[in-house]
Amino acid sequence: MVHDDDFEKAILFNFDQSGRVSRDLKEQAQAYCNEVKRSDKSWRLYAERFSVTAYVEVKFFCLQALQEFVKTQYAGLDEESRRWMKQTLMVWIQNADAVDLQQMPAFLQNKLAQIIVAVVQLEYPDQWPSFFEELLGLLSSGPAVVSMFCRIMQAVDEDIISLEIPRSQDEIRSSMHLKDAMRERCMTEIAEAWYALVATYHTSNVQLAAEVLDAAVRYVNWIDIGLLANDRFVPLLFGVLSSSSQRLRCASIDVLTEIVSKRMDAVAKMGLVQQLGIVPICAGLPGLEPGDETAARLAKLLAVLAGEILRALAHIENQVEGLAAVGLAVDAEATGEAEAACGAAQELLNQLFPAVLASMRSTNDLAVVPFLLNYVGRLKAVQKKLGSIPQAPAQHVKGILEAVAFCSQFPPESASFAVLAASQADAVAGEEEEAAVLDKRQDLFTLFRNLARVAPPDTFNFVGARLQQGLAARATFQEVEIAISLLYQLGEGAADETLKPGSGALGQLVAGVMSAEVPHAGHRLVALALLETYVRYSRVLPQQQELIPHVLAAFLGPRGMGHGAQVVSVRACYLFARLVKLIRPNLLPLIPDIVKSMQPHLAHIASTPSVDGGSRKSATSAKAVAALPAATDDRLYAFEALGLLLGQEGIAAEPRHAWVAATLTPLGSQIEAHLASAGQGSEGQQAAGVALVLQGLEAITRFSKGFSLAFCTRIAPEIGQVLADTIEPVLRVPRALAGCKAVRARFISYLHRMVECLGGGVLPHLAAALEVLLWAGADAGDIAEVTALLNQLMLRFKDALQALLTEVLPVCVARIHAVLTPDWDWSGRAALPAGPAVGAGAAAGEVQAGLNEDLREKAELQRSYYSFLHAVTHNQLTGALVAAPGQAGMLEAVLEALARGAGSHADPATRRTCVQVLRRLVVEVCGGAAGAPDSFRRFMLERLGGQVCFLGLLRSGLDVRDANTNSLLLDIAGLLKLLHQQCGEELTAFLCASVFPVLALPQQLQEQLIGQVSSAEAKDLRASLRTVLQQVSGVNPGKKASARRSAAQSSSECSGMVS
Repeated sequence: MVHDDDFEKAILFNFDQSGRVSRDLKEQAQAYCNEVKRSDKSWRLYAERFSVTAYVEVKFFCLQALQEFVKTQYAGLDEESRRWMKQTLMVWIQNADAVDLQQMPAFLQNKLAQIIVAVVQLEYPDQWPSFFEELLGLLSSGPAVVSMFCRIMQAVDEDIISLEIPRSQDEIRSSMHLKDAMRERCMTEIAEAWYALVATYHTSNVQLAAEVLDAAVRYVNWIDIGLLANDRFVPLLFGVLSSSSQRLRCASIDVLTEIVSKRMDAVAKMGLVQQLGIVPICAGLPGLEPGDETAARLAKLLAVLAGEILRALAHIENQVEGLAAVGLAVDAEATGEAEAACGAAQELLNQLFPAVLASMRSTNDLAVVPFLLNYVGRLKAVQKKLGSIPQAPAQHVKGILEAVAFCSQFPPESASFAVLAASQADAVAGEEEEAAVLDKRQDLFTLFRNLARVAPPDTFNFVGARLQQGLAARATFQEVEIAISLLYQLGEGAADETLKPGSGALGQLVAGVMSAEVPHAGHRLVALALLETYVRYSRVLPQQQELIPHVLAAFLGPRGMGHGAQVVSVRACYLFARLVKLIRPNLLPLIPDIVKSMQPHLAHIASTPSVDGGSRKSATSAKAVAALPAATDDRLYAFEALGLLLGQEGIAAEPRHAWVAATLTPLGSQIEAHLASAGQGSEGQQAAGVALVLQGLEAITRFSKGFSLAFCTRIAPEIGQVLADTIEPVLRVPRALAGCKAVRARFISYLHRMVECLGGGVLPHLAAALEVLLWAGADAGDIAEVTALLNQLMLRFKDALQALLTEVLPVCVARIHAVLTPDWDWSGRAALPAGPAVGAGAAAGEVQAGLNEDLREKAELQRSYYSFLHAVTHNQLTGALVAAPGQAGMLEAVLEALARGAGSHADPATRRTCVQVLRRLVVEVCGGAAGAPDSFRRFMLERLGGQVCFLGLLRSGLDVRDANTNSLLLDIAGLLKLLHQQCGEELTAFLCASVFPVLALPQQLQEQLIGQVSSAEAKDLRASLRTVLQQVSGVNPGKKASARRSAAQSSSECSGMVS
């Protein structure tokens, strides 16, 4: 028997968080509660204690346990017990005001509503058809009952009806069943109750009226729309918009929005909108403060209403056009009705547009922009069909442009600072504001560009007026920045005709800006917008060269590279390099002035390495600028720009030589001066020294991009010599800092550039460079970088690299095999990604991640090794591998690595690379006068003919449907044909005796293979190899043994056939 006091005490002990209840006592209390749950009549106890207890903890426990009981055991109760449960629940609702149910915490009221709904789900409508009638009959009992009614209706939606929550098929069927029953039995009465309750409480109890509407809005999308969209309910909803309660106003707007957005036939929707008079009312609603939540909801209502009218308009038009397109006649009456409906819809849009644009100006553009994008898309379609935009829609273009500009502009009280933030807090505030503006501009600028394509003259005139306003002396930086940004947007895809001097409207706007003294030009946002715009419209400059000096001054002066804000100076360097690439022939007369202006900037860039090469977005374009690699400084584009300027013809040799030397000499001196400190002193001093060395090295590399091979060797060989003079000093950098990854990367990049600039002139220096790169401590990643460099060199110089490769190749192969140790898995499967071990802790996960990275680097080295050998054998350099004096061990190691990769690698493309290399090596080794040595013949038979070409298919995992696999099989077929040319019948005898029995191939297939190896085309042999692959892939291990025995019996027949 359960004692009420003991039961309550046990629950209170169980919920205790004060620490005064011992652990043992809590465990006893938990055991007692569990024992109560196992009682047959526990549910009655829960119901009774909930009604009388004063403790919230006990009430919650009782409701929680009761809910669990209803879900799991209620269906097993007898009829009398179920009747008692339902009566008890209804009594609780009926007495809500008497027991002051509203004073209970909200979570208890919600839990009670969930229990009632759980019973309703099991009983309604078959066993409890009167539930909703009984519930509605209690509403006159007072506000507490009304509140519980709202909670129950919300729980019905959340727990049963709403399909926004993932549900099982049974739950979906239950949802449909309940909706059908409610539509048939009670939704009319419920909707009438919603109306009566809102009418009763919207002045006396606004929160309760809002609760009613919050419940009603959930049902609009599936009930008869006429229950709410009528001449009683809709005026009431508009009436409460004047309420002082924001929550009630928002709830009313939400219901109106759901009514408007309900899916209906287009003609019916238009009729409903006109019947209810929603458009004139919405159009006449007063403006609201931007910060008011009601304004955001109202903007959504206006956008949805306008979007539905637009959708209906398009549907009606498409319907008529579709009938005509398929040859169906449309009578005059139907045409007239369609034209009248379209005219009415357009008129409704005209009425609504001012309110839509006004709501957009209230910082609610996110709700309105999607509609405007669709509207402009419709204008484009109409323009394409009619050749022009009708007068009525065209009137809205200027309003949309004004709204876009207003919403895109930085706020009047902007947190954005002009150059440098006064404090960290100001910097954070400015960055957050700019990020928010950039985010808004994504869709707004898309809308603007679409409008520009639809109505170019109107857009040009609008931007011209904005520029005139922005270039006025009293303009704010916000006005200047948005005017320049809109001009920038016009340039996307602009036709050349619009940029022609004198006749092009856009060209005139651009020229005006390029020649003007722009207010607030030093503000970092304005400066960035101007620089981006100058580069986008660089096509104007060759046509109006008098503008070039003014533009150059912006880049090279305090508004560009010399700007106090790092983000501007960095971006200016990058954009200047782009500008130079686009118009460098036009800059020839100005090069002396440009060089003079750039020298202080270059010196500053070289001596102040950037510690953060992160990425940012451009406010003008609202697009992300490409992320930069670690330790990369965009300011170094200034060196590239200067190289591009000096690397063109038409400059006198003497001054050019002086300018190049004046650029490179300080960089070389900086490298030499700081190379010693990079390895000495404190950790900070060493890091600073390394940074300066890297900056100088990267600056030389960037500068060299302006000089081509032809320029350095034929047009201006003296410049090539100046570049070549940097090699020896630069070689000292990796020698001194061999273990620094960043140094290696920059040095290899430098070598790549020198190859492009100097061609064969770099060959005398390569041996020393490669010796430095292949130092004893090189890891997998380091060696892979070297092989990539060697690949480029071989591709460029081919047999001219023979002597160097003969010297370097043994060292390179030795370093590779020192990393890829004998226990390395040459199949590549060990490096395949694997999931984390179950239960692995954070430390174990970090260790595993490190191991995985090591495996990945080694696997990448293996692939680069094969690519390197492929380059050796396919660039007339195989002799360095085969005929190297005293390097037989190297060739053996290479052959072993290739054979293992060709016969087992998981990637068919990698296998194919290995097979192609092996084919070249077989030709090279066997092509001499002495022929192939016996050891190599055994290698060809056993490793190539057996392991690579056939037995490797057993452990391949290859897919015959894969294109790479088919290409691999063709290469294997070619290798087999080559092996037969070298070994003759010795190969076929070996296959029959040692290979085919292992594969368990049928005798007919064996005979076919032997015949094709000796006489057929490679593509025919490939088809048979496909059959072999399919067979070995499809035979399971249990069947292989018996198959091999039968194949062994037929091997003698095969041998006889060969002989």
